[in-house]
Amino acid sequence: MPGELRRRLTPVRLPMSRFPLRCQYWRRTYRASDGGPHSDRRGRVSRRPDLRRRPGARPMRFAKRISPIALATLSIALLASACTSASSHATSPAVTSRPNASQPNAGQPNAPTSFRTSLAPFQLPVPVSRPVVVAEGTKLVSLGGLTAGNTSSSAVLQIDPASASISQVGQLAQASHDAGGASLGGRLVVFGGGAATVHDTVQAFSSGSPAAQVVGHLPRPRADLSVVTDNGLAYIVGGYDGTNADPAVLATSDGTTLRTVAQLPHPVRYGAAAALGRYIWVFGGVGNGGTDNYPATSYIQRIDTRTGQATVAGTLPVALSHAAAVVVDGTVLVAGGLVGGHATSTLWRLDPATATVVPAGSLPEAVSMPGAAAVGGVGYLVGGENSAALRTVVEVRPA
Repeated sequence: MPGELRRRLTPVRLPMSRFPLRCQYWRRTYRASDGGPHSDRRGRVSRRPDLRRRPGARPMRFAKRISPIALATLSIALLASACTSASSHATSPAVTSRPNASQPNAGQPNAPTSFRTSLAPFQLPVPVSRPVVVAEGTKLVSLGGLTAGNTSSSAVLQIDPASASISQVGQLAQASHDAGGASLGGRLVVFGGGAATVHDTVQAFSSGSPAAQVVGHLPRPRADLSVVTDNGLAYIVGGYDGTNADPAVLATSDGTTLRTVAQLPHPVRYGAAAALGRYIWVFGGVGNGGTDNYPATSYIQRIDTRTGQATVAGTLPVALSHAAAVVVDGTVLVAGGLVGGHATSTLWRLDPATATVVPAGSLPEAVSMPGAAAVGGVGYLVGGENSAALRTVVEVRPA
């Protein structure tokens, strides 16, 4: 090849269209400086402009033929690599995504699904139903309730499960039953309730004080209500004013300033309510037009505390009222209540992903209208009614 022409030619390389098995060869191809095709030493022509050499690229030398032995060795190596990769993938631990708090099923990832129940080794001093029960540290506090003879109580009892002891530590300012309560700012706050009439009072009890004080009033009288807490706020759900069920869901951080945050699509009294994450779940209850005991509803209502949206998310297998709801080890449980006007011993577990409940156990005895709270990973049902008020306390633990 003339020297002048060699200086004006630029070496380019052809990419492999296939792996160079079966005696495929690289060949050096040249193009003229004017961009046109030019024959290489073997007389072959590169006509594709996209195969031209990039500036700075080194020309490829002739590839050597791969022998059958080398080919077999390469195949075995590739197969072994693929098997090793598959094995490591199969034995590597699964990656579990964290629950999204914006989803209804954002509870504890490994929440228990079955529970065992038993009678506690201690009892209330007197039979009581419909009390307010609030967790305070490692203890429970029972406030008010309905005693024998349908008399509203003003007693404040402290229950210590660790020592199996119960003692009276104070009095309410106003005797009440069918109220709701929460621990707010170091005080135990009792909302509404009733005696001879329905109350609108908000009472606060401080540890070490002999009696509660009236610290505020609800927008209107309300009894047969539920109260749940989340992130330092108490939410008042359900209840009625003596005539109609109240749809307004109220929120407060101190018991004195209350605001409406949602409206129940189906107002109920004697519903069971619990908070899990950003959602409040309301189970059953008695709707408008019903008596104290029935007809009950089977609605499962869900309230988004961030958006204020309240919907009917599902239905219970049976119409239920006067039950208690408690969160034990990240699981919402619905215990006891009235079915067809009769007390039941069924324990239900909420599946928040499907907005359904499934059986999770059975209580030692049928009960309705107990107070409920959880401490130390154990749920407690305090008092309640069957054919009469009860003194018993039921413990609910993961199985």
